[in-house]
Amino acid sequence: MKNSSNRPSVTVKQLQLLVEQDKTALAREIHDELGGHLIATAMDLASLKQRIAGTDPDAVEKIDRATSSLNAAVDMMRRVTEELHPTLLDNVGLFTALRWQIRHMCRRSNIICTEHLPELEPRLRPATAITLFRVGQEALVVAENQAGVTLVNFEMMMENESITMHVHANGVSTPPEPETRGYVALEFLRHRVDALNGTLTVGHPPEGGMSLLAQIHLDMKSVSDTQAVRVLEIGAAIGISKAVDPEQ
Repeated sequence: MKNSSNRPSVTVKQLQLLVEQDKTALAREIHDELGGHLIATAMDLASLKQRIAGTDPDAVEKIDRATSSLNAAVDMMRRVTEELHPTLLDNVGLFTALRWQIRHMCRRSNIICTEHLPELEPRLRPATAITLFRVGQEALVVAENQAGVTLVNFEMMMENESITMHVHANGVSTPPEPETRGYVALEFLRHRVDALNGTLTVGHPPEGGMSLLAQIHLDMKSVSDTQAVRVLEIGAAIGISKAVDPEQ
């Protein structure tokens, strides 16, 4: 019998990539299959409404209610698929996907948010982009669940070959309680940053609030070949990033 210790080990990074692949496949299936059924049903309801318009007001009212519920289901489906795998990440890049996540969180939790992201973005490989997105997403969840939070600031900087994310939230100056959503998100965040050979610093200053700083090394394997030579130039070109109104 072979010793199990001789089996090749699976790293946390590999497990995270496998999970992301499963999420992407599930999001695609929900979008294609469930989305197709919902849209087909909406079209049938619209056709039925045209046929009975003016002849049965009560039936038309019921069709309108069903259509409204169906539209709500479509909106929920889109939110779920975006949470599983953000299509913005594939279509327009990491920074835009993070901006969407910040605004979504602010509207959901009624928190005032500010953001400072670089104007230029390197063309990251898909695996690197989704990992960095999850780092930002989980950092925001930690901030969102800080007790008494009303204001969150998200800042990203590029310098040389590293990306730094800094999230600051007001509220109480105590760490999240074990088994709370913020605590779990923070543990997930630690594992993600460790898998990227990065560093994570979390502080709770006496005056209140929370400060979270994640620094991740961006090696050339993380960047598309056509953009690899531009990483250092982009990092050097970015000085002060621009604040963006989260409601724009």
